[in-house]
Amino acid sequence: MKRILILMIIAFILLCVGSACRTPDEARVSTKAAVAEVDVWVTPEVDVPVEAAGERPLLPSLTTFSDSAGLDSNITIAEGSVIDGTSRLTSGGANLFAGTTFLLNAALPTQAATAQVWRQETVPLTVERAQAVAAKWGFSGPLYQMAAANRGDVGETLGLELEQLPVDFLEYHVFSGAQSLVLTESAFYFADESVPFNYEQPQPFNHRAPRAEATLQAMGLLDFPYTLTEGWGHEVWVNRMVDGFPIDMPEISAGVDENGRLAFASYQPFDNLVVVDTYPLISAESAWQQIQDGIDESILYSITEAERNTETLADQTIGFRYWPREFQSGQEIHLYTSPTVFLPVNEEAAPLIQAQTYLVQADDETRRGLAEQLGINVHFWGTFDASTNTLVLAGWAPVPGLTPLVKNGMVQTGDGFRLLVEPEGEVFILPDAPVGLADGSQVNVFAWAARDAGLAYPVLEWQGIDMQVPNASGETTAMPEMLPEHHLVYSQLDINQVALAYHVYPEMAVDENGRSHQTYWLLPVWRFTGLADNGDMLEFTVQATEQRAANGER
Repeated sequence: MKRILILMIIAFILLCVGSACRTPDEARVSTKAAVAEVDVWVTPEVDVPVEAAGERPLLPSLTTFSDSAGLDSNITIAEGSVIDGTSRLTSGGANLFAGTTFLLNAALPTQAATAQVWRQETVPLTVERAQAVAAKWGFSGPLYQMAAANRGDVGETLGLELEQLPVDFLEYHVFSGAQSLVLTESAFYFADESVPFNYEQPQPFNHRAPRAEATLQAMGLLDFPYTLTEGWGHEVWVNRMVDGFPIDMPEISAGVDENGRLAFASYQPFDNLVVVDTYPLISAESAWQQIQDGIDESILYSITEAERNTETLADQTIGFRYWPREFQSGQEIHLYTSPTVFLPVNEEAAPLIQAQTYLVQADDETRRGLAEQLGINVHFWGTFDASTNTLVLAGWAPVPGLTPLVKNGMVQTGDGFRLLVEPEGEVFILPDAPVGLADGSQVNVFAWAARDAGLAYPVLEWQGIDMQVPNASGETTAMPEMLPEHHLVYSQLDINQVALAYHVYPEMAVDENGRSHQTYWLLPVWRFTGLADNGDMLEFTVQATEQRAANGER
């Protein structure tokens, strides 16, 4: 579930920042290989504002989506980060590009005079549709929904009543061993906890891209024209081509191991698109002139910072290490948490129980009993099975008064155990202590409980351990220095690529029951990509359609 949560957060960020000529129904052939026909869901009526003269629907303006009015900043950010101009970025007082010279080192396209605008309504996620999607991903088991109390925790966080939660919080779940799939109306999220994935040393893109492509093709998921792009650090992005132009938001984001096995993926299908109308386009030359006239709130931009030399800073700054608790398959483990309860769509089946990120393997009567502990902390114990990411339950007991512990002290070895010795002399056993944690290390430990196992000392059932790493001067107690401010001031920008693309513009709609759901526009845009004089890569997005609503008119 941890990978699933990460994927859902990334998908939300992608929606917020956003990134010919056949219809998707006509363009069934991938840029890589012939594929099968795409299933098309029944399309709801498209209700869009209509212009008084000409009856052509008014389009959203990128200005209405952007909160970047007044981009008057010298931005202070960390190296290697991505900044998007749809957010208000202020910390200085001067426009980012006020003194920038823009140079064009690419040909301006001249062939596109018109383009189709597309719109997609989310398709209701019925049980039948959820089962069909799950089968396409290789799942044949029953569907589950998270218990209302668990979803209510989400609603409480958002300040919403349960019945007012957006539909994406009322999802279906399906499980198969260590694999899981979460299905919402707008996107699907897959994870396989048995596939190891190296987050610290990702494969080069030219290695992981063909492996991800082969795996997704074998699963039958690449049944549309697409192009592959590099994701944020670890992922391979699959961007759908519409009318021969790419959508600027990935349809599939996938992570694979060195053998091509799928570790995680998110999939937001754009397979329900309908044509709104055909619109005249401003020329690429006109869009280029807008950029030269000044970057304002109508032009979206993103900045990918170049890597910079931080060796001197690293020598001066105290480092930080963190170790999460890791279990070995077959060992006895103890977990302390409130159970997450998944109720079957078929009410005759027993619920599924999850403790932290592990499914609990137990008989039906035991799982029903655990479901009654919803909202109560429980001590689970049993054997960990890494092949299915499950806890084979041996026993459980409620611990309603559980209070997590934060301990600090020195790591030592004694009596055959790794120990934590606090300054006051209290000693705890540290089970599964990290291999790289040397004796004498001063650490902080977050634990759920100190368990009496009948040994010389209590067993600290810890979740995470952290420590400060000395810098070059041997210091371990001083606070790390703040990163030096890096003010973005661009003298020159060389644009080396100009292309037409589709920009995903999300809108929220409300149904007759007052529940919100997502709808999407695909708007033609001119995309200008280039390099700054300091090595940063920038991308500017200029809306290519002339006919659009002014700010606030939609």
